[in-house]
Amino acid sequence: MINKYSAILLVVAVSLNSCKKDRVIQVPIPTDPPVEMIYRDLHEKEIKYAQPATIIDLDEDNTSDIIFFVWLVGDPVMQQDKRQFRVSSGINTNLAVNTAEQVPALLKDDNIPLSNFNGYSWYKVSSVILVQRIEDVNGNISWDGTWQGVTKKYLPFQLLKNNQRFNGWLELSVDIANEKLVLHRLAISRHAEKVIKAG
Repeated sequence: MINKYSAILLVVAVSLNSCKKDRVIQVPIPTDPPVEMIYRDLHEKEIKYAQPATIIDLDEDNTSDIIFFVWLVGDPVMQQDKRQFRVSSGINTNLAVNTAEQVPALLKDDNIPLSNFNGYSWYKVSSVILVQRIEDVNGNISWDGTWQGVTKKYLPFQLLKNNQRFNGWLELSVDIANEKLVLHRLAISRHAEKVIKAG
């Protein structure tokens, strides 16, 4: 009788021990420290038709890195006048441009990588239409472009210095009602070759 109960107790003890969960030890996952950024307020600078171009010197070394302007184009075939709100980059600045010659309007916290991304390739000396106002011969007005009606989105760029890339972004809005771009602020990585987040 004792042997029978001993066997049962042994089976129960083994069962209970095998059901016992191991204690889980949480190990923190190492994360990279946030990238240190340099911010500049652009004081709600407005880009309008029939005004001089706005030149931005990203690193304040007396070079033209990014230029915003409005270009008037007459199209005699379509019988239209187009006011093209453009952004151009200099020889030391890359813009991310896709095959349709568009630049992305990034959201806050979108990654700005060092390499090409989502169909966009980094090019220097680019000139891209953000949005355009189209007026036909009858005075009808329409708007076209991927930045149409955008409020506080982020234009990614790369500044090239000493064969290194410094990622950055420029926050801007497109005000269709008042026919203007508004430049809010920009930021650029303090250190080269760093992936950053927009905003």
